[in-house]
Amino acid sequence: MKKILAFVLSAALFVAGLPRALGEGPQPIEWMLSRVPQQVFTDGHLSFVDYQALVALQPGAAAPVSALEAQAHLETPQGQAYLRAMQGARG
Repeated sequence: MKKILAFVLSAALFVAGLPRALGEGPQPIEWMLSRVPQQVFTDGHLSFVDYQALVALQPGAAAPVSALEAQAHLETPQGQAYLRAMQGARG
């Protein structure tokens, strides 16, 4: 009797999970990504750091205007403050 009950419970659990395994119904990763605000993708990658807020909190910091001007910008006081702000994301 116990073996039959165990078999029936196992079969019920298997059948209950079958629609999800077949792709029917919500998939957990899709559901989680749908909950992420689209703003986090504006930098071209998924990030949980608000870089604009870090720069705003660092006095005198300014982001480089373009990748071509980045090296010259990082040698200025505003560029040095920007580097300090970005290092805050690592810590």
